[in-house]
Amino acid sequence: MTGITCARGASHKAVATVVVRYDGSAAGTLRLTWWRGATRNPQGAATTAQQTATFPKGATSYTLTDTYTFTSGVGRTYVGLTVSSAPAAAAGESSMAVDCR
Repeated sequence: MTGITCARGASHKAVATVVVRYDGSAAGTLRLTWWRGATRNPQGAATTAQQTATFPKGATSYTLTDTYTFTSGVGRTYVGLTVSSAPAAAAGESSMAVDCR
């Protein structure tokens, strides 16, 4: 993940950009789960339904920008995204969060 930002307003929006670099020998799947919690850690946070995106065979880079719109909630000021892939990335899954107070 290259970054995550938050914009507050009538509806809060968090935007994350995920870049996958791979050898292109096979297609793969990204699994993305947005979450909101009291800390920068996804453990114990409220989560959304998992989303998936496919990165194509033959390319060596894939970029996905995703937006999560939500209403503010007491005690859950952090918004984050956890990303994993299949086949699994050498670095494993990644999580990033931003404070949306």
